Amino acid sequence: MGDREDLDRGEEDGGCRNHVPLRTCIGCRATRPRCELVRLAVLDGRVIADPGGRMGGRGAWLCPDPACAERAFRRGAFERGWRGRALPPDLDQLRGLLATKRCKIGGRKS
Repeated sequence: MGDREDLDRGEEDGGCRNHVPLRTCIGCRATRPRCELVRLAVLDGRVIADPGGRMGGRGAWLCPDPACAERAFRRGAFERGWRGRALPPDLDQLRGLLATKRCKIGGRKS
């Protein structure tokens, strides 16, 4: 009888029908939907953007706001995010990437 009650509550698929993956920004520590953040990954010891989210390994997430990138630099979040195995990205290059991402999310301009 408990199985039928689960089906009536829409749990036939594990209750994840409307699940939105949340991630935490390494700059401001705000939790947001994954689609609103930029994923960063490590390639050859350098932190790079992973806009498709397809690169393997450990990733970190950052709001598309240059202030969050600067905050992450000040806090040492890039080094900590990959446990010291990566050099932080070039801040100017990262700002350019974030400005592009901001235009795509919500139509905001940088």
